[in-house]
Amino acid sequence: MRFIHTADWHLGRIFYERYLTEDQAYVLAQFLELVREVRPDAVVIAGDLYDRAVPPAQAVALLDDVLTELAAMRVPVVAISGNHDSTERVEFGARLMATGGVHLYGMARPDTAPLVLRDAAGPVYICPFAFADPATVRIEFGAESVRDYATLFAAQHARLRAQVPAGNRSVAVAHAFVAGGEESASERPLSVGGSSQVPWTTFAEYDYTMLGHLHRPQQVGQPYIRYSGSLLKYSFDEAEHRKGIDIVELGADGSATRESVALRPKYDMRILTGSFAELIGEGTPSCEDYLLVRLTDEGPVLDAMGRLRDKFPQILGIEPIGLAAPTASRERADLRRVGQEELFNMFAERLGGRPLNEAETAVMAEVWRELREEDER
Repeated sequence: MRFIHTADWHLGRIFYERYLTEDQAYVLAQFLELVREVRPDAVVIAGDLYDRAVPPAQAVALLDDVLTELAAMRVPVVAISGNHDSTERVEFGARLMATGGVHLYGMARPDTAPLVLRDAAGPVYICPFAFADPATVRIEFGAESVRDYATLFAAQHARLRAQVPAGNRSVAVAHAFVAGGEESASERPLSVGGSSQVPWTTFAEYDYTMLGHLHRPQQVGQPYIRYSGSLLKYSFDEAEHRKGIDIVELGADGSATRESVALRPKYDMRILTGSFAELIGEGTPSCEDYLLVRLTDEGPVLDAMGRLRDKFPQILGIEPIGLAAPTASRERADLRRVGQEELFNMFAERLGGRPLNEAETAVMAEVWRELREEDER
């Protein structure tokens, strides 16, 4: 049986005050073409369909378009909620959409049953671990032992696994922070401290586990427990990630093989480091990638963002990493007892990361002299 595994679409994401809906639509058009080409037995979306509980209208329309296309291709869809989603909104219309092959699991319920798909080798049980917080599951399941995410997923596993007949193939779909996984800056923590982590052994009994939540494509614990990664790069610390989707082949004996397929973003995301002169010069080619520029200049650069934008139209941020921190002695000065000239010198040192040099001091002495003469007239 062939699956396409994807996760963490985060539709409606805002990045540096920009909606990424057009970027997401651009990549999802490639995704749909790949589905047409591969003709999988199912598409699995492992949570975080949206970036927030109340997504913008454009994001809802985009998801509607994609799911409609998949239903028209008669490719079954299994999608679960993630920690960014509203479980109630994800589940709206789920019973109706299931008749068209789109299976949405927004709420963690005690009566959730595995979805059974079939190929020439027999049934495959798809076990959906819809996202929930421990308190909700403790109430819904009547499970007093559920106190954190580890016990939450253990309870879900016990109920789902009990419905899989012995000897049958099974696939888990979960949105979780599995212990040992590598985080990214764009992921919202599930809880404070280590109580959000789930041991990989929770999924040891499944032939394959398709995970969402962590944005870097990676395996955790075993090769058959895997994150597909997010649809796009959603933070600059993901600049080196290779985003895409996984094509998973589940054999008749339960063994699995995987192929990772990259999706081409409308604009890539990169970090450029160097002096302003180096970056603005001919030695650095222009590009339309989303850029974070780290300037190594030791002094301030006037209107660096505006001037760099002429060459790099998609520049989003600048970090002046070359500027030195102000000295401690200047930090503690009593500003009420400091004269104008000394106050200006302190300001210049804070802005430039160093005291004025001899030439600059001479220039400012002349400026202060002219100002005093003007005041005396």
